[in-house]
Amino acid sequence: MNPGMYLSHVPRIPKLDVRVEAVYTDVFTASSTHGTYIYWNGNYHDSYTNQGNLLGNWIGREGRGYQAWSTYWLSPRSRLQLGYRAASVSKDFLPAGGKLNDYRVRGETPLDYGLMLSGSLQYETWRVPALVHGTQANFTASFQIELRPHLKFR
Repeated sequence: MNPGMYLSHVPRIPKLDVRVEAVYTDVFTASSTHGTYIYWNGNYHDSYTNQGNLLGNWIGREGRGYQAWSTYWLSPRSRLQLGYRAASVSKDFLPAGGKLNDYRVRGETPLDYGLMLSGSLQYETWRVPALVHGTQANFTASFQIELRPHLKFR
């Protein structure tokens, strides 16, 4: 299940949009299905694809998650976006389970001469005892200058 909601304009703040999504693959059962209920490989012999088309979801098997992000449109081509994502996997599927949280901010604005400037920051924490002991954290920053030439053909 993957319900979501999108507001193209927040009341009283017309340049702000909001998206919220949730995903759930940890099905209620009397006993654990160890990750085989939603992603059943009996029909798809080429792993988690069906004739080259990817199956599944970003949350994976026996997981729960949600994400929300909001974009403030400074102009039709300039924007500032804030986002949050949380995910967890069941201890019935992965020993001791796992959790992930990330926070991000992204901005984009045009410059002169067909150049576009963009950048993003992301802070992530995760805990997956099957991989490493304790909570891990990382920080990522990116910066980009992109050329978007205005070509005219005769």
